[in-house]
Amino acid sequence: MVTTTTAFPYTGIPSTEVVREPGHTGMAEHGTEITKHLLQDANDRVEHGAHEAELRADASWAATGEQMKRQALAVRDVAVESADNLRGEIRAHPLLAVFTGIVVGVLLGRALR
Repeated sequence: MVTTTTAFPYTGIPSTEVVREPGHTGMAEHGTEITKHLLQDANDRVEHGAHEAELRADASWAATGEQMKRQALAVRDVAVESADNLRGEIRAHPLLAVFTGIVVGVLLGRALR
């Protein structure tokens, strides 16, 4: 006599502990079905979670990339403006620029010795 009850009501898989046959626990027949079902469900959840995480990461990286691009452009603009200002100061005071270059060269030479 075989009596089964559904231990997993959403799957329709009978419980292995409730299957009653003379000399048989039901593990061979239903245990592998339960294992396959549970593993497939877990695998589907992992794939779904990984896909969602990938989408979130892509969106985050895109936003971060745009922000970094804006910052790089702002830094470049400041550098170009500073270089133009420095060129103007050197043209306005050439002797001071030469003297400053010599002093910086001597200090670097002593520091790297």
